[in-house]
Amino acid sequence: MTGNEIGEGARAHRQGQRRFLIGSWIIVILIAAIAVALRLMSHGKGPGSLPPAGALAAAAAFVIVIALGVWWSFRVVDEVERRYSLIACTVGFFAQITMLAAWTVLWLGGLAIAPSALAIFVASGLSSVAAYAVVRLRG
Repeated sequence: MTGNEIGEGARAHRQGQRRFLIGSWIIVILIAAIAVALRLMSHGKGPGSLPPAGALAAAAAFVIVIALGVWWSFRVVDEVERRYSLIACTVGFFAQITMLAAWTVLWLGGLAIAPSALAIFVASGLSSVAAYAVVRLRG
């Protein structure tokens, strides 16, 4: 084997990475399409701004796309990447539980505004991304 040729394992790893990247973009595009459809269906802001059938269809589409995306991503990654992702998901899950509990207690004590589902969602997502980055950099 010369210096320019790559081995069977490296070729399979590259193909897996390419498949993962393409699949990830497909999932992002599907979620963006659902968001655009929601925006086009909306009539104002707040409750009642979407037609009920559209809201049900969009909610079902989000659940299906995200569930299938997670299932698919765990099928195509190798065991090291799967471990990194599981650690990041666990950190995000515990961050979400902790933030909700702490924020609710502070709200009940009159020290904070009512808990915001969006703020907790974003913060737990950011903690998952940070955990993934730390684990990935540590190797």
